[in-house]
Amino acid sequence: MHKQSGGKASGVREVTAPLAPGPAIVVILLLTLFLTLESAPTIQLVPRATVIMPAMQVAIFLLLLPTPRVRLTGISPLMLLLWLALFAWSLFSIFWSGYAPHSLGRCLLVYCPSLFLLLLIYADPRPLETFWSFARGFIFFGTVLAAVALLLLTLGKVIPIDRWELQVLGLGPFKLAQAVYFKGSWPLVSSLTGNPNTLAAWLMASLILTRAMHKARRLSTTQFLLVGGLQGIVMLLTLSRTGLGATLLGLVLFWVLSAPGEGSRFARGYLVAVGGIVGVATGLAYLFDPGRAGLMASSLSGRWALWEAAWRAFQNRPVAGCGFGVASDGMLRDLGLSVVHLHNVYFSILVEIGLVGFFLFMGFWLLGAIAGGWRALDFVRSGKRDGGLALATAGSLLVALLLHQVFESMILRTNFYTILWIYLAGFVTHPLVETPSTLFSRNKRKP
Repeated sequence: MHKQSGGKASGVREVTAPLAPGPAIVVILLLTLFLTLESAPTIQLVPRATVIMPAMQVAIFLLLLPTPRVRLTGISPLMLLLWLALFAWSLFSIFWSGYAPHSLGRCLLVYCPSLFLLLLIYADPRPLETFWSFARGFIFFGTVLAAVALLLLTLGKVIPIDRWELQVLGLGPFKLAQAVYFKGSWPLVSSLTGNPNTLAAWLMASLILTRAMHKARRLSTTQFLLVGGLQGIVMLLTLSRTGLGATLLGLVLFWVLSAPGEGSRFARGYLVAVGGIVGVATGLAYLFDPGRAGLMASSLSGRWALWEAAWRAFQNRPVAGCGFGVASDGMLRDLGLSVVHLHNVYFSILVEIGLVGFFLFMGFWLLGAIAGGWRALDFVRSGKRDGGLALATAGSLLVALLLHQVFESMILRTNFYTILWIYLAGFVTHPLVETPSTLFSRNKRKP
């Protein structure tokens, strides 16, 4: 029976639980990540993984249901309220959806495991230990995926298929394969994820976590160079502009937030702000140049046509949307398009649950990102290095995902990205994120 020593803190609601939530959170995150892998393109490494994934997430929560100690203070109640409001609005949208059974099923599969995870996060009495344990496990996965990509690229048997090839390697009774796409002669590797952009999304988070672990002195310099170098090489091989850009943004933000002194933070922040303004201005000038409109559309790999269709669909129902989870099965299919998502999470949310859902969705996300950055600066300033670095990492990842999801729509779907997003937002707003030495000291009763 797990029990926390000490009495109840002021402003904290507690409900007792038999098992520690921290290990359960790490298991949910890493097992979900494992279940998303593919032994070959479109072939899941674990059969029926998409069914096992939500069942596993819910089952672990139910095992812990009798006694988690849920802590709600600070802005965590607001985060939970925003998530519940988003859940309720998405659920309500089935009444005007043309695909009501599908919309209801998708809503329950996405929101219920995520809500349970958020409750477990706020029930975790040792959030900092949980974060670093998850980071170590995620880095292991990222390193393995990078190593497998290089192994298949160099030793795999090549099977040419149109403009791409399948690289297959037998390991005893098992076979692993990756799809490799080509940009000219440049091989875009995918490892066990099925797509170079998906692999780049994993490596984006893994590289940022690797840098954070090194900064927190949880990885030696030799380990950092080996692991980070391997992941960096494979990230370049994916040639994913979205992944590379989001990784750079996350690393730069972490560099600013983790600066040790006020002067260095200001200097770094100033450089990043100037560079960001110049970059945004240049990008907007390029985007709205009429002479480059055709080039811009072609460079987005067909996304521009999808976004135009999404914008028209949003204008038809701007407030309520067409129903949660039905963009691919409704709007896109009705237009005769065979793609599975809009490659832009913001358009997906606007189309499916309208402006009401969009504001709730962005409120949850931005509140988490701002809280992560603000608390990181406060912790670093007060000398709480371990907690400050963890908050800086999670906040940087949340902001990096803001950019990443401009070109992808991986959030609010039944996958690992949704629960990673939930975990990061819950962690940065957890009221007990502190350094290990002071974690329980403020909750102890005086004799």
